[in-house]
Amino acid sequence: NFTSVYPATEPNGLLAHLNSQASLGFDRATYLGFDIGPTQLDLRAQNGLMTIGPISTTVNNGKLNFAGNANLRTSPAVLTVPTLVHVAQGIQINEQTAKSLLKYVNPIFADAVEVSGTANLDVRQLSLPLGAGAWTRAEMNGTIWIDKMQLGTSSILSQIFAIAGQSIRGQTLTLHPTVLVLQKGVVRYDDMQIDIGQNPVNFRGSIGLDETLNMTIVLPYTLEGRLVRVGQAQVTDRIAVPLTGTLSKPKLNLQKLVELQLKGQIQRGLEELFKRR
Repeated sequence: NFTSVYPATEPNGLLAHLNSQASLGFDRATYLGFDIGPTQLDLRAQNGLMTIGPISTTVNNGKLNFAGNANLRTSPAVLTVPTLVHVAQGIQINEQTAKSLLKYVNPIFADAVEVSGTANLDVRQLSLPLGAGAWTRAEMNGTIWIDKMQLGTSSILSQIFAIAGQSIRGQTLTLHPTVLVLQKGVVRYDDMQIDIGQNPVNFRGSIGLDETLNMTIVLPYTLEGRLVRVGQAQVTDRIAVPLTGTLSKPKLNLQKLVELQLKGQIQRGLEELFKRR
């Protein structure tokens, strides 16, 4: 049921003055690799201010939660979350979710195959205009982490670990809790650590929803060429290389690794020389 009283000369006033109560649901839905279970959605609006949910349902053997508000007085209407929402809890990821969504979280997912793991997402702030091009104007602040993750292949990680003659296949990966921000069509974070087995790889920078990359990867190698294990060395002790280009054509400058190794060897040689004097 709904009612709306507004001036006949303002046809756009229907939503701005809407008072309503509605309920809808479905038994099953699939979307971008997510298998969503029975869902009931309640909507309530008062003078153009709508409350959505709370919603709780099963997704890929995990749980999806959501509660939000929509301001129908604005044009376009804007969907927001009122407080911290544990959006995803223990949701199993797969190759389709990786290539459609998780690639905007980290570029290692862009061409990954045989993907598995358990994902979690907390959202503290969300502002999503409802209309065409919504995500390019959306703003979000949240924390993501993924446990018990495995990748059959990933070109970026394969290049990194090929230096030490290692493979990521069969190894368990952990994406540590990372605060990420979406603003003006760009996802940014200061430090995302992914442990590949016992070796940490850290990412920082940005991924555009247009697939552009502007990142730095801190490799699990020191200037001495030593492979770093989790907890053994600080990020500042390790080699960092740029990652640019796009998600479909990433440019990982491993030549920088060689340059930094050579620079480090020269620097240590000079230090030893001056010590002898």
